[in-house]
Amino acid sequence: MFYNLCFSVLFCRKTMCIMKKTYLIFCLIVLCLSSCLPNTYLDLFPRSRRFVKAKRQEESKEKEKNPDTTPKKKIVTDIYVSALSYPTNYNWEIDPNHYKVEANLILYENYKKIVEIPTGLGQVANNEYDNHKIIDGHIYNYNIVNGRTIIAIDGKIKFSYKTKENIKALVVKNDEIHTLSIKQGTNTLRYRCNGQLLFEDNGAELLDNILLLYQDDNSMCFAYYKESEGRDYYLVIDGKSKSINYDKSEEKLVDIVRHKGIIYRLIKKNDKRTYLFVANEQKSITNVERANYEGFNLLKSDDKILIKAYKIYNKQILGTMIWNSDGYELDYISSLGSLLNTSSAYVKLYNHNNSMEFEFDASKKIKIAGMYRSLYPNSLYFDKKDILIALNHKDRKHNPILWYNNKIQEFPINGILTSVCLVRREE
Repeated sequence: MFYNLCFSVLFCRKTMCIMKKTYLIFCLIVLCLSSCLPNTYLDLFPRSRRFVKAKRQEESKEKEKNPDTTPKKKIVTDIYVSALSYPTNYNWEIDPNHYKVEANLILYENYKKIVEIPTGLGQVANNEYDNHKIIDGHIYNYNIVNGRTIIAIDGKIKFSYKTKENIKALVVKNDEIHTLSIKQGTNTLRYRCNGQLLFEDNGAELLDNILLLYQDDNSMCFAYYKESEGRDYYLVIDGKSKSINYDKSEEKLVDIVRHKGIIYRLIKKNDKRTYLFVANEQKSITNVERANYEGFNLLKSDDKILIKAYKIYNKQILGTMIWNSDGYELDYISSLGSLLNTSSAYVKLYNHNNSMEFEFDASKKIKIAGMYRSLYPNSLYFDKKDILIALNHKDRKHNPILWYNNKIQEFPINGILTSVCLVRREE
């Protein structure tokens, strides 16, 4: 009996010692981990929480004594506008040869002139509105001088090559200049990167598509066709041509676009209905049988594929219908309006007698008073934050204007604004 009692006491003491050591180790572990645990878990350990709270207070006081003086970067918005300025008193409106007259191609940055390029015979630039565009705050232009095609940036020749080519599209990708062109006097289609010929095909015709040359999944893409026994269609990806199959006896291929690696096709069948094919999946376009639609095209808008077509009655355009990539009706623009497609989305434009009305979506509409000409292809820029619109008055006595987020800036030139661009940068 006495022996058993002594054994129990010794056992209990050893157990207590082990428990104390275990508890101490446990507390040390908690103290080590508590600094990286959120407060919710620290509430389970009051002592640890108080310790960490005191530690954080000390760190806070230390930061107050030695504050972080690293300046925060702010985002700066730069506005770019290009213009063609003619000599004073010259009436470029009534002269059919105005494109031969010497003028200046101007680039403005935040309303200040930063580049001025003379145009005319033998000059780097010409005064065609569609032979230049602004990309990332620089003006790119193309011209033919002394039998050579030249590409210039801010008035300085970047490269040239010894053939006369009409540039149809220009895209800048990772400082590479990609061009799609037709050799003058022929129907030879050429694709180049920095002037180096990557692809060529004789007898080629470009599709009647808004998307002539575009980037998809870091690849450069375009489509074309050749007349054979029927039409043969091709999609070119990074200079490599791929034949697009379809049944020539029963179908007419209308448009081809590659989007996120998937090939979209518009095909008109013998039943006179047009269908959308996403890869090999056929999708019907709703209500096309109820009216006569022509001019089908595929558009990229808000990183989605849309379908556009004109509604025709008695050979007159009644309006423009928009469908989504599932073939369902999305929007309609009456014959009083027109469709402007940008790199980000489409815009509805209504040109009234004394004003222009822009409808970006159901909640964003802009009405600008005045009698203005139709917009040039690169005269509009918009995103979720900013809208830029370059407008040229029908009466040249009035200066062209830039509409920017409800503010209007006049440009005192005898000429036209041709394109706009917005660039955001850290400062």
